[in-house]
Amino acid sequence: MYLEQILEEIKSSIKVLNLRIENLAASLSSSKNIQSEYLTIKQLVNSGFWPYSEHATRKMIDRKKLIEGIHYSKINGRIIMYLPALKNFLQENFYSHPQYQELRSA
Repeated sequence: MYLEQILEEIKSSIKVLNLRIENLAASLSSSKNIQSEYLTIKQLVNSGFWPYSEHATRKMIDRKKLIEGIHYSKINGRIIMYLPALKNFLQENFYSHPQYQELRSA
């Protein structure tokens, strides 16, 4: 009896999570601009805001330069990037780099 109640609660929670995932996926596929806080890697690269290629971004994830739960999340195996954290990442690691400063001053 007790296990049946727990199973029903788990089923209910799974339904709610699936609906949230569907809503997120729908909002990601319908938004083509950078105003969304959550982007796929392709959307991020195509936005022009992100200075790295798709391959380089995936390498950064593999090498733990971009951290899951901070810079991105995985939903059903799909990587969803979090834009505000990526902006902070660029400010700390890219824009402060000496080569970038030389390019800006030239």
